[in-house]
Amino acid sequence: MYFRREEQQTLAQNVRELLINTGGVWVTTDLMYGDLRERLLNSLSPEFKKIFESVLGGISNQVERDIAGNDFASEFEAIKFFEGLGFKIEQFPIYDGSYHLSTLAKISEEMKEPTLKVLSEAKGWILTPLG
Repeated sequence: MYFRREEQQTLAQNVRELLINTGGVWVTTDLMYGDLRERLLNSLSPEFKKIFESVLGGISNQVERDIAGNDFASEFEAIKFFEGLGFKIEQFPIYDGSYHLSTLAKISEEMKEPTLKVLSEAKGWILTPLG
């Protein structure tokens, strides 16, 4: 999410080549698509939305990159991108509710539900190089 598309392509090609030579898979949670981000933001209370946007803005400022601007338009676009670069894709929920999150004790009650919603709708990706 920190890289522009051409940088993402270069990174993915390099990781794929490395994995073909050494074995293994690429596991990442750093993929976001505009339609998911928009759906999540629209489901949040105005207070949480403001905090979420502030955090993203702070990260963007620190890394001097437009994180939201580097989103894939949709999950389908992200899948096409990585499949086109020679990866098999498996996805998993970042949080499936099957275990306790100790960090929930550190946030306010009104923030718990939106936080769980974001974590349960976002996915982790396992990218296995083909060939």
